[in-house]
Amino acid sequence: MSRGIVYYNKGTKCMIRLLVSLYTLRKVYRGDIKILHEGKLPEWFIAVARKLKTGFVEIPEAECGKYHLLQKTRLHKWSPFDTSLFIDSDTVVLEDPSELFDVIEVSGFAVARFSDWKTDAGGAITKRIKAWLPYTSQKQVDDAIAFGPAVNTGTFGWTRQECHQLLFKYWENLTAVAVGDKSVMPRTLDETALQMIVPVHIHALFDERWNRSVKHGITDKPAIIHYHGGKHLNTAKDSPPEMVKLCDKWREAYGEMLNGSLYCKELMEPHGDRALKAYHKSMDELTASIFGVQPSDDDYEQVEAQCIKDPPMPAPLPLPPPPPIPLRINYPPKDEPTMPEPPTDDQWYAIGVNHLERKQDDINVPVTLVMMRNRRNGEFKTWQCDGSWSLEALQHEPLEAATA
Repeated sequence: MSRGIVYYNKGTKCMIRLLVSLYTLRKVYRGDIKILHEGKLPEWFIAVARKLKTGFVEIPEAECGKYHLLQKTRLHKWSPFDTSLFIDSDTVVLEDPSELFDVIEVSGFAVARFSDWKTDAGGAITKRIKAWLPYTSQKQVDDAIAFGPAVNTGTFGWTRQECHQLLFKYWENLTAVAVGDKSVMPRTLDETALQMIVPVHIHALFDERWNRSVKHGITDKPAIIHYHGGKHLNTAKDSPPEMVKLCDKWREAYGEMLNGSLYCKELMEPHGDRALKAYHKSMDELTASIFGVQPSDDDYEQVEAQCIKDPPMPAPLPLPPPPPIPLRINYPPKDEPTMPEPPTDDQWYAIGVNHLERKQDDINVPVTLVMMRNRRNGEFKTWQCDGSWSLEALQHEPLEAATA
């Protein structure tokens, strides 16, 4: 019996997020992966995904064009696996999810819990269920409210058994009748419809750590982080520290993926991702201030990628580490004053160190650039030190995994 993980892609807005999730998944998982997609994909996207040993299934044209959340209820039609695990594009995978296949095969269908939220708590989930009353019976609404755990379709899985194909048909029909009705919370259309169904169907619930909400999650040992609602690059000053820390994991994975990629330029385009566009705008300013390059310069993409790259993590299990990209860096004038040693208080921590050389009086002088981040407000700063400075000079929590 075949097992595999599936992603779904429509349009361009989530392409970079999907590749980041795929990149992190391949670090911990050796099994089959397929991307179910609508329409033609760009060649650069295909090349990056294939390097991560991922295949593709194009959804037939006659089946395309439907609301993307409705399409999530129909993915079983195109998955090539007997047992399938779906993972949302806006995720980072930290642990091998293979154990979830056993859960799926015992129950036939499984979906992730959403934090510790309850359907009967009288909060947001209760209100979302009640909004479906025009499309279903009062008894089904009452049963859904009494069910208890809230679910989220960031991760769910199924088998090909006939009874579970009927669940998908019911799920699709119930979702379809409410498409376009803003009173039923369009952003959670598919999962609220599923919330109505699970009380009357055999199922299992994945632990919350397999779909840890970046904003509302409670586990401190997430296996999959879900950045729902475009929160993958949230650095707002009023964000909870734990949320900023989890967003750092997405940024770190993104920086690793950029480093050494032949498609660095394409990977640094936002492709409709507003959060990524804002992030690169801030990085443009930072890169220009550090290296003296502008977006119009030929080597800008490589320099910015190096600027935002964090210390490398272990290479993906089935892949050799990518070769480094040689950088041509425009160094500041030799008479520029040396920056002070980086701070060592608890508010700042190092996220990257680059050991470089620059010409001074026809001699190569070692220079160390240390990129720091303020853990309270997310502010970035860079210090230039002499070449003898080492990362061990700072004794902070994030430095344990860092290498120069």
